[in-house]
Amino acid sequence: MMAQGEWTEKYMFNCRLISEYTIGSTVNWKGSFGGHEQFLTGTLLKIDPLKTFKYALIDPSLFDAGDPTNFVIITYEIREQGDKLLLTVLHETNDGDKERMQDIIGGWEGFIFPAIEDLLQ
Repeated sequence: MMAQGEWTEKYMFNCRLISEYTIGSTVNWKGSFGGHEQFLTGTLLKIDPLKTFKYALIDPSLFDAGDPTNFVIITYEIREQGDKLLLTVLHETNDGDKERMQDIIGGWEGFIFPAIEDLLQ
């Protein structure tokens, strides 16, 4: 059986999620992707095991962590839909940058969702 961080590496650009999983604790993504070390950091905002995981996140190498508009808010929700589970992901930006959002959508559609589907087969 894989440890939790090993699962996240398989779908989140080879990054491992590191957290104490308590509201207000740090949420860090660390790994290497495309030949570059990756580090993103944030704060866990809400957790309901097997139902909801919500956190604020920033890439401090690209954005000023002192400016709250640079953070994104990501919410994962899992709920039953008949005999299946439905995963809903809400990814919000605070800066209104449409190009940034298109890059985010491209990452979800082009890499993350297909990698999650592969894990579930």
